[in-house]
Amino acid sequence: MLFVEIKCGKEVLPFLRNAILSSHKKSQVRVIGFDLNTIAACKQLMPDVPVYWLYRNASVYSYNPSLIEDAKKHKIDGLNLYNVGLDKHYVDAVKAAGLKIYTWTVNDPLEAKRLADIGVDGITTDRPDVLLNIVRGE
Repeated sequence: MLFVEIKCGKEVLPFLRNAILSSHKKSQVRVIGFDLNTIAACKQLMPDVPVYWLYRNASVYSYNPSLIEDAKKHKIDGLNLYNVGLDKHYVDAVKAAGLKIYTWTVNDPLEAKRLADIGVDGITTDRPDVLLNIVRGE
């Protein structure tokens, strides 16, 4: 999979759509971004491309279902959360809502193993060579 992060506003969406379609790799593309309004507009423009909302504030995970509710409300496919503070209870809640859950940027093998064990759908890392074997249990 190729995760494409939107780091600007909605103005990029027509160009992004054209790039994704002309790549003939649409099935491999996932779009991520921190701005909920931009991500929601992206999902509206490209309903068949998975879109995930990046979020960093770990203090929200265990205490507040609003991220899940907002993702569902905007028909976003899931969350891409900062790993610190992420626990199984929250992962289970996201999945129970029918959403996917990814986490970023995990370079520590023990943390990657913990996240895999609690059921995240994927982990973004700068060290895939190191983490892949750990997560697979090799």
